[in-house]
Amino acid sequence: MAEQKKDDSTVGSAAYYASKEYAALFKDGDVFKPLVGVNNNEGKYDDSVVENFKPPEDKNNKYFGTICEAIDLFKKWRKMKEWVKIKPKETEDIKKYEFEGYTLKIENEDILGGRARMILPYNVCVIAGLQNTDEFIKKTDDSYDKVTSLEEISDNASITHVLTKPPGFMISARDFLVVDFFYYLGNGELIMGSKSIVEHPKDPKPKKAVRGEITIDFYHIRPYYEKDINQSVVEFFTHSKMNGSIPSMITSSISAEAPLDLIGMKTFIDKNKKDIGKPGKLYIPIPLLPLLGIEAKK
Repeated sequence: MAEQKKDDSTVGSAAYYASKEYAALFKDGDVFKPLVGVNNNEGKYDDSVVENFKPPEDKNNKYFGTICEAIDLFKKWRKMKEWVKIKPKETEDIKKYEFEGYTLKIENEDILGGRARMILPYNVCVIAGLQNTDEFIKKTDDSYDKVTSLEEISDNASITHVLTKPPGFMISARDFLVVDFFYYLGNGELIMGSKSIVEHPKDPKPKKAVRGEITIDFYHIRPYYEKDINQSVVEFFTHSKMNGSIPSMITSSISAEAPLDLIGMKTFIDKNKKDIGKPGKLYIPIPLLPLLGIEAKK
């Protein structure tokens, strides 16, 4: 979750998640409780829920079209047959939790598209909460320098500026201006992600950074209906354009490592479970709190 001015404490804002009011909603270990109000769909997963999903039109969000583009690209990419499976060193986690990682050559792009799927032994609230939490982002990806929230547009969208560290010696830092989005599809299933936008009145435009572009950064998270609704099945899609001049060795490394993010996510939770379970440590999206038996005041 990005940094934000302290006086913006609207429920669901970055400042709200970092507030004592939000932390007071939880007791120690609440985030790992069994989900409530979620059924196992008779042990089956119905893919039509996400495939048929269309976000409700938001005329007050000028970036709504960009969000729709990201969702359409996700649906297109998950059906493509051209994905090439990667073969990371096999570990107990890769085998037990059915990790699958792929890359896809995007025409005229140095960086490949990345795709991954994995079963994570934690509920959807924990997984979604991590994606909003600065500490997780910075500890699992040391390329991040500063993440700043610029505007909370609605319950489903916000604008964020991301500044990354230089990826190598004599190479400029990169920055990204993105719209973040989140949609709860019901019965524990959700989508969330980011996509670049062209402009925003609060864009800091750092002088020493090259503006990159996030084509898609997308998570589809759902309960593992087939076996255990308190575990999660996570699909992850990513592609970005660094722009400017970057050696191919670095771009190739970025492409190869992207699908491994899900393994890093599980490792992080395993190592920090006690700390993650403390009140307010995870910034869980408000619509998911009822799954933990928690209601946030509007």
